Parts: sequence; structure tokens; C-alpha cells
Amino acid sequence: MTIVADRLSTIDEQFAKKQPPTHSGNIEERLLAYQRKIESETSKKYRDDFDRWKKLEIEMIKLAEREKQDTELQQRKQQVRGNTIEAENIANNSVIGFGC
Repeated sequence: MTIVADRLSTIDEQFAKKQPPTHSGNIEERLLAYQRKIESETSKKYRDDFDRWKKLEIEMIKLAEREKQDTELQQRKQQVRGNTIEAENIANNSVIGFGC
């Protein structure tokens, strides 16, 4: 049995020599590179999402401010119209009063 065991051992050694060496360092480097890539992409996505959110918030504030200004302008126009009508009524009444 020793001959068979020696022969199997020799075959095992020859087979091991033909196998490519394991590249555990290479695999680790590839995993780290992949991790950095994913982290970078994720970070960029979050920055882009935040920038979009920030722009949306600014636009919403601008829109609310515009609506507020439009409302104030409409109120002032109504006040001016009311004052103008009131002034016309006063003027008409005073002309009528002088005519008597």
C-alpha cells in the first residue's frame, strides 16, 4: 500500500503545481474597490437627492412668497378702488349740494 500512497501523493503534488495560486490579496483588493465604488455612488446619489430637495424647497418658498405678494397687491388694488369710489361719491354729493 505504500506504493499506492506514494503514487497518490505524487499525483496530488503534480495537481497542486498545475492549479493557479489563490489570489486572496487580489480578491480582497477587488472587494475593497467594489465597496469604495458602491460607497461613492451612494454618496453621489444622496448628494443629488439632497440638492433636488433643496431646490424644490427654495422654489416652494418663492412660490409662497409670490402668492403672498399677489394677495397683498389685490387687497391694495381693492382699497384704492374703494377709496376712489368713495372720493367720487363725496365729489358728486358736494357738487349736488352746491347746485341746490
